Amino acid sequence: MAINNVEPELPEPIREHIGHFLIEILSYFDITFNSHDLASDFSLLIATILLSLFFFFFVKHFVKLLITKLYKNQNTKIRLTVSRKKVPTKIALIIPFYIIITSIELLIGKVGFTAELINNILGALGGLFILIAIFAVVDTLLLVSLTHPIGQKFPLHGIAQFVKLFSIALAILMVTSVFMNRTPIYLLSGIGVLAGMLIFIFKETLLGFVAGIQLAANDMVTIGQWIQLDKYKINGIVQEVTLTTVKVQNWDNTISMVPSQTLMNEPFVNWYGVEQIGARRIKRCLYIDIETINFIEEQQFSSLIQIELIRPYLEKKMAQLNEYNDALSSDISCVNHRKLTNLGCFREYMARYIESHGNIRADLTLIIKQLETNNFGIPLEVYCFVNTTVLREFEQVQADIFDHFYSIMKEFNLSPVKVPINVLKEDTYQ
Repeated sequence: MAINNVEPELPEPIREHIGHFLIEILSYFDITFNSHDLASDFSLLIATILLSLFFFFFVKHFVKLLITKLYKNQNTKIRLTVSRKKVPTKIALIIPFYIIITSIELLIGKVGFTAELINNILGALGGLFILIAIFAVVDTLLLVSLTHPIGQKFPLHGIAQFVKLFSIALAILMVTSVFMNRTPIYLLSGIGVLAGMLIFIFKETLLGFVAGIQLAANDMVTIGQWIQLDKYKINGIVQEVTLTTVKVQNWDNTISMVPSQTLMNEPFVNWYGVEQIGARRIKRCLYIDIETINFIEEQQFSSLIQIELIRPYLEKKMAQLNEYNDALSSDISCVNHRKLTNLGCFREYMARYIESHGNIRADLTLIIKQLETNNFGIPLEVYCFVNTTVLREFEQVQADIFDHFYSIMKEFNLSPVKVPINVLKEDTYQ
């Protein structure tokens, strides 16, 4: 049985249609094209120049109007950046260039090694013009997409890079098919081994691209979010999500490039929830000197009852304690009596003060915890949420709260732990 190895015929190039169009234009003026006739060649040159100028200005004006309408609502910076891409000019050059190379092909013909080489080179240059225009369009669409909130949720930089890489691969395939006089399908039929090699070479790129898609699909990282990777000392705002990396601007204004795979394989913190609920957490301890903890005597009670925040608590608590103590036998030692402590009253004051503070979210968790005693004394942990995500405002509120606690502490006859420097150093380096 005979095997048919004949390749499919190449489709008629676009330049053939443009060539027929140019010849028809000349025929309207009763000019029969003949490449060996100087007058005919000159007429073809004039028609080429006029037609090229017409299409250049027409396409440029049309694309410019389209882009102006698309970006009319954008800010000045975006419009200036788009104008620097020169998209109308790059697109408008394609048709005139193909008209010019078609005229050259009509003049020098197709037969012969030199003519074929020149035509192929010009065809490759035409592909380069198309590639440049595609890049400009992709960059422009990327720029406007990033201004929309929806666009910031997807790895548009990675998608744009993938489109560019695909366009380059397609352009190389088309140019190679032209120079080898083979169809792209014929070349693709024998590219299996090469594809395997390319997958091996670009393994990291492909894995990074897949990781970027997974990050976007799971809404793990988007532009403008605050992420933190303690292992790599990264703590800042996501600036870009590209094909293989995530660009992060740290709070010290340094730039870190994180592979997308790292964010898929390594644990990290995304502080997006902080922005979403509009509150930041305070989680800090006061260390109380154990030796200053005492029962509250009558004189101190008379002083503390004047504090409005804890007056209801003191009255209620004292009533409960008196009821319990009165029930005891009169001959029992006072050691068996229940009494208020200055630490307990101070802890209650801290809770009431936090609850009444205007910058603390009452609808979120609010608690004062007494933690296990350590080398620094008895820790009283403040756990609450400030109603702002702005770092400067948050730190100001937090500092004001603890300034107040340290100042009011002496009213309860309490004092913070004074840790010697040498002890602090030893604990730090353990």
